[in-house]
Amino acid sequence: MSFETNSAVIVTGQRAKTWVSNFLIFLTLFGTELCRSLEVNSNFESYLLNDKVNGLQLVAVHHITGDVYVGGTNVLLHLMANLTLADDPVTTGPVTDTSQCSPAVFGCTAQRRPVDTLSKLLLVDYELDVVLFCGSTRQGMCQVSMPTDIGRRWSVGDETDVINYVAGKESVVGFFARGPWPSKGRVLYSASTYDDRPLNLSGLQMSSRRLVRESGRYTFRMAYSDGDRHTGVGFTDTSKKSYYVEYVYGFSHGNFSYFLTTQKVSPQSHSFESRLVRVHHDDTAFFSYTEVPLKCQQGMNTIFNLATAAQLGKVSDEAQNAHLFADGSEDEEKALYVSFVSTVRGGGTIVDETKGSALCSFSMKDVISAFTKAIRDCFNRESDARRATWIVEGAKCQRAKIAVDDNFFGSGINSFIEGGEAIAGQFIEQFKSQLTAVAVTTQNDAVIAVLGTNDGKVIKTKISNSRAELIHSSGIADDLPQNMRSILKSVAFDPPEKNLYLLTGNKITKYPVGSCSIYNHCQSCISSGADPLECGWCGSSCTLREECSSGFQRDRCPPSIDDFVPKYGPLEGGTFVNITGKNFGSSTSGSGSSLTVRIGLEVCDIISWQNNRITCVTRPVNAPMANIINVSVSDKTKLSTGYIIEGQAYSYGHLFEYVKPVLTSLNPLFGPMSGGTNVTFEGKYLAVGSKTAAKIGNVDCKIYFTSHDRISCRTGRFEGPPYSLSVALVTIDDASLNVSSLAPFRDRKSVV
Repeated sequence: MSFETNSAVIVTGQRAKTWVSNFLIFLTLFGTELCRSLEVNSNFESYLLNDKVNGLQLVAVHHITGDVYVGGTNVLLHLMANLTLADDPVTTGPVTDTSQCSPAVFGCTAQRRPVDTLSKLLLVDYELDVVLFCGSTRQGMCQVSMPTDIGRRWSVGDETDVINYVAGKESVVGFFARGPWPSKGRVLYSASTYDDRPLNLSGLQMSSRRLVRESGRYTFRMAYSDGDRHTGVGFTDTSKKSYYVEYVYGFSHGNFSYFLTTQKVSPQSHSFESRLVRVHHDDTAFFSYTEVPLKCQQGMNTIFNLATAAQLGKVSDEAQNAHLFADGSEDEEKALYVSFVSTVRGGGTIVDETKGSALCSFSMKDVISAFTKAIRDCFNRESDARRATWIVEGAKCQRAKIAVDDNFFGSGINSFIEGGEAIAGQFIEQFKSQLTAVAVTTQNDAVIAVLGTNDGKVIKTKISNSRAELIHSSGIADDLPQNMRSILKSVAFDPPEKNLYLLTGNKITKYPVGSCSIYNHCQSCISSGADPLECGWCGSSCTLREECSSGFQRDRCPPSIDDFVPKYGPLEGGTFVNITGKNFGSSTSGSGSSLTVRIGLEVCDIISWQNNRITCVTRPVNAPMANIINVSVSDKTKLSTGYIIEGQAYSYGHLFEYVKPVLTSLNPLFGPMSGGTNVTFEGKYLAVGSKTAAKIGNVDCKIYFTSHDRISCRTGRFEGPPYSLSVALVTIDDASLNVSSLAPFRDRKSVV
């Protein structure tokens, strides 16, 4: 495969900090609160591709080095774990291409044109120590790169050999797992949806291949091939074009490899469902190919039929304690966690957005039992047993006395079986947003599911008692256009599973799922009781207990100041200062709660007091000065917050300044008795304090403009005798400023 491009594509990037503003999220079950809400203010490391047109599609992490590989439209990136570039970006397109011919430049009359390359498969092959990348162009051919230098790359295989056409323009799923006996080395299991290419260029829908290096060149070989027997499954020519199957996720478990699909209930149906497809690793003909439907249902009526994302993970301790895994084997302590949406009845794959989405889990013990039953039913010719006619046209189950156990690896008598009875999943939770990504890990023996949504939210939950308990939620794509905010289903943990890499639009974000740093404030830190990390406050940050050398707290917080207004007040005092922040306690807590506010050494008398807001009034001082505000709190009642508040907070970086306002002039010096004269006072420090008023004589002058050196107001009606001399007075809090007018008020008819 060659890599010539139609034009040079220059891709630059920048490392960015995504500062996510305070975000209060309520996950609801159609109006019923799912779990308590959490207010968070998080910053996550991210990398933003400086290409606002083309997005990212795939992410993979090297499980030894921790390096991150990201595939996007026309680009392949190699990043360090902290999301700084490790290599120059590699251009993968556009390429001059056509889907009607092989990638070879000869023997094709179809017109070639520039076509973007979308990333379809991105994996690390640890046996050959290469990064495997397959794109949407050139019939889905692949290339390999050195993990330490992705610019050093080689095409995989002969351009005219269909075995090397791994990917395509539609859905593609692939992973490395054990191959068939006798070598049992790791092979590539892949599945791809048929696109519009000619049938003679269409490969197998599902297969296992070996990536090999021979005579210095890379190529694919079938994991097993001997005459008509090989490790692959292809649909009939008619079914390739008419029976659409989308591949969502793939994984290996025990002696089998599985693919999660969405497809029609039958070739003649207009309704869709989700299925698991399975083949045995030692099956050299894929006779063990079996499909079984999945069912995710809430109550009696709401069925979620279309899978959107999935990941294999550990089951919760509650499930194990309920003896769901009686034999105690490690493999059977796994479950498949799948997100679903519901489709409009009769609308094909059109999503019913009114139903939101759901998370269901399928224990692998139940999965294995369901596959065994489906195979036995076929050999016993049960009424709902069928064979996949889109693979073998007209095939039917044949009765045969063959022992079928949980490790059955196929028979030519009844191959390509379609199970009729769905695997009932454990319904976990329903969400208003559409779930688009699922990642599962464990923390202190608790099962953690990290979920992504189509509006750019990442949700950390704990799976407990078959429910999802909210731990933390943040928006990670608020800085992107609306159409680029959806979190993609391609996710990847770092080797210790402390961080999860997520894709949105043209940005990759590093979400610290295994760190307490997701909680930026003490309040959210010690309120994170559902988080199995058992976070606590240490000095000025949220940490694990082992990360804190001293002062680790899980039941108390110090106060903190976010801001205060105004920043200036007169020497005479009387300024109402509004202080906002966190953990101020409350006046309703009674004698067990106390609060003191000082500006430097000067007391600011408390007027009102809530947990997140204080209003105090300044006392007079003798001379101008500037100082920080200090709030001292002691509230051990836990009435306002549920935890102890104790300590001091300072307005670091912001000073309150006592100043001396001065009036220097007044203009005009006279006006009509009927009022309506616009009067301007000039001076300095006029835009200070919390309340400003103006009068001329005993008549209010309504202020409509204030600045540092000017106050403008409009006079009211004067009821005194004409030609009266009046005193112009401005009050700023407790400060009184005056200037005598030099001319009397006159009747409006008089000439001014």
